[in-house]
Amino acid sequence: MVSESNADLVPSASWATAEGPDAWSSTIEHRGRTVLLGSRRLDVGGQPARIAFASAGDPSSLVRFVFFDELFVHVVVALLPFALCLVIVNIVTVRQSMRPLVQAAEAARRTGHAATITRLPTADLPREVLDLVDAINDALGRLETALEAERAFTAEAAHALRTPLSILAARVDEHPPSPVAQAVRDDVSSLKRLVEQMLSAAQADTLVLSPDQRCDLASVARSVVGDMAPIAIGLQRQLAYEGPTTLLVNGDADAVAHALRNLIENGLRFTPPGTEVLVRVTGDGTLAVHDFGPGFPAKARKIAFKRFWRGSPSELGGTGLGLSIVKRIADAHGAAVHIEEAANGGAKVTINFKIADGAHDNNQLGSGPPHLG
Repeated sequence: MVSESNADLVPSASWATAEGPDAWSSTIEHRGRTVLLGSRRLDVGGQPARIAFASAGDPSSLVRFVFFDELFVHVVVALLPFALCLVIVNIVTVRQSMRPLVQAAEAARRTGHAATITRLPTADLPREVLDLVDAINDALGRLETALEAERAFTAEAAHALRTPLSILAARVDEHPPSPVAQAVRDDVSSLKRLVEQMLSAAQADTLVLSPDQRCDLASVARSVVGDMAPIAIGLQRQLAYEGPTTLLVNGDADAVAHALRNLIENGLRFTPPGTEVLVRVTGDGTLAVHDFGPGFPAKARKIAFKRFWRGSPSELGGTGLGLSIVKRIADAHGAAVHIEEAANGGAKVTINFKIADGAHDNNQLGSGPPHLG
């Protein structure tokens, strides 16, 4: 019946093989087109039967469906567990092989303010990147040498200038008082201050702390405030301390005192006569210096810690190094330093030191004397 109704599609002779094997398929060329033939023998109700088909082209996309069905059943499903295992193994292998690189990256991030520059670790690095890390370490070595040379030059130059300036100041003092002599004396004093600040900056650049080094932040603050109280009185200002009696933090007492002196000097320079500079220490390790001067413009707060930065060329004789020294000392301590506008006017500079391990029980949070100048 198929051959009779589809004579135009398939010639009758082509069905001769339909009585052949249990399942077969073939293609023939008939009237300029390719025809797919096939049949399969079945048992229907205990009686043998055969289903035969002929198709010119694939209008129902049966071939494509069968292809993808076979691909999914025999390839995707079969290989999926193996593929997942392979992906997991690759992830673990890549992470293991990249671990030395991650450690090198962490070492690079930890390289900060220190007298020496930490080299990147090379242990267990893949051979493909070992040369790159070695080249970076060589570059770090050259950079360290250059920085050491710069620091040594600054320190030596500042140290060498101290004696000639002292002699010059002594000679100026020999002259009788006059406006010219006073002007020269003021200039020499500014030069001596600049030289001292340059030397302090060089020392701050080489400051390295041991992990177990501690200092009593409250005691340092009270001592510096007491030492500088006469200066505040001479300038017709007041100097006050507010905070606990004892507060142990990680740090070097001399360096912390030097940073605080610079902050107090800045505060006394800018706060108006008759007002005070307040030094406050809080239990979380924060050291704050608050003055009642004009404060810092918002756009200047990010660049105020750069060397030789001053708000204006005529800024009351400042050298522009004080805040830079404070920033370098804070960096050496791993402390954050910020400038903000105080609630009741003026500027507020804060340094957040780290509380010493195990020192919380020993810290006493009673207030110190309110006014020392």
